Amino acid sequence: FYDDFESNLGWLAINGAESGNWIRAVPSGTGDFCEPPTDIDGSGMCFVTGNNYHEDIDNGLTYLYSPTIEIDMDESPQLSYYRWYSNGSNCGGANAFEDTMTVEATTDGGNTFTGLETVGPKGDDVVGGWIFAEVELADLMDETGIVDVRFLFAASDEGGPSVVEAALDNVTITQGACGDPTPCYLADIDKDGIAGVTDL
Repeated sequence: FYDDFESNLGWLAINGAESGNWIRAVPSGTGDFCEPPTDIDGSGMCFVTGNNYHEDIDNGLTYLYSPTIEIDMDESPQLSYYRWYSNGSNCGGANAFEDTMTVEATTDGGNTFTGLETVGPKGDDVVGGWIFAEVELADLMDETGIVDVRFLFAASDEGGPSVVEAALDNVTITQGACGDPTPCYLADIDKDGIAGVTDL
């Protein structure tokens, strides 16, 4: 595994594939091999699976763990991120539409995981391009109060050989301000603390 916490901002990459494992870098691709040509948030760097010419995930899974994050599950926490994922369908790869990218969370050091999102093997999200994703954590995780959470982003090339590329950028945790003096309402779509006409 690769655990250079300083250069990876506290993230941990575990290399379970023969090639194309997660690495934080300036994207070096051109986009013609299903890979991102640039990051999305303008910092210049993001996590990518492999970063050499025509280097994609091959024969296995690659895992990317976030740092441990303290989250108050009673304050409507949201996980958001930009992801890039392609399993070869848009760049001539063989065996397209077979592989997936998953997002999970653990609150017990990796003993158990809660699934948050699965991308693929088919659909509009498996042909590359930066896509914004947002997850309401309290809706999916059976936790209350303040918990320590790590997120796991995994991408795979299993089964028949195919061109699989993934990338991740701008991972963010936001929390609401529920409770006194600003309670949260299910009807408060715009999250201004009031269930009013603008929520229609």
